[in-house]
Amino acid sequence: IRWDRMPEQVLDRGTSNSWNDYLVSHVNVVPDPQFGYHLFYFGAKLAEYCENCALQRGHIGHAYSTDGIQWQEDPRNPILSPRKGRWDEWAIGGPSVLVKERELLLWYFGNKNKNSIAESGIGFVKAACRQ
Repeated sequence: IRWDRMPEQVLDRGTSNSWNDYLVSHVNVVPDPQFGYHLFYFGAKLAEYCENCALQRGHIGHAYSTDGIQWQEDPRNPILSPRKGRWDEWAIGGPSVLVKERELLLWYFGNKNKNSIAESGIGFVKAACRQ
């Protein structure tokens, strides 16, 4: 296989003070027969950076594209964030998504404790497919 790498990234970090101004990673792209492509990713804010933590606090973002190269970020980003007082209150990330019968099915990693991965689990959410 010969890969042709794009000269620039197709999705960059957010602007200063945005929810993903520190990093974007853990990408999952899925085709949507009615629209094109959905891209789900982990994003982290510099202001939430935790020195010496087992996990970084973060959120899940979404973008869409008709060609897989030019991406439009979802204006509702981040689409998923840690929930205070719940099993995923410290960190979420690692989105994995399927399109099934006009629904987006999303599994994600969550953790309650910034200093231990022992309190981690896998969460599930779903939403209607739409732009």
